[in-house]
Amino acid sequence: MWCNGCSGITRKVLEVKADIGLAYDGDGDRIMMVDHLGNKVDGDQILFIIAREALRSGQLKGGVVGTLMSNMSLEIALKMLGVPFLRANVGDRYVLEKMQENNWTLGGENSGHIIISDKTRQGMELLLH
Repeated sequence: MWCNGCSGITRKVLEVKADIGLAYDGDGDRIMMVDHLGNKVDGDQILFIIAREALRSGQLKGGVVGTLMSNMSLEIALKMLGVPFLRANVGDRYVLEKMQENNWTLGGENSGHIIISDKTRQGMELLLH
């Protein structure tokens, strides 16, 4: 995981009592979060949060695409919400390909690369800037 060195953001979140901390990789196409307790929130967890909120608001189109490396708990949690889940090969290009094949709009990797294709052809990082 690219964010092994995210201890600085964890310390800062705890120091200033922030609700959340965000960290991007070097080229800004992957994101990791830290919650208010300093716990890392990885890409699979972020994907679940987005899917759950999109489902609640009626904006989730189809299901969610993860990768062969996605945590099984993501698949189980989405199933409990009634959200279909498919696995693609590792790599955002394969995730996007599977999303397009199924006309779904949400996918990502546990590395923090999140794709919301009805918002942008790029990853979620553009939405958060």
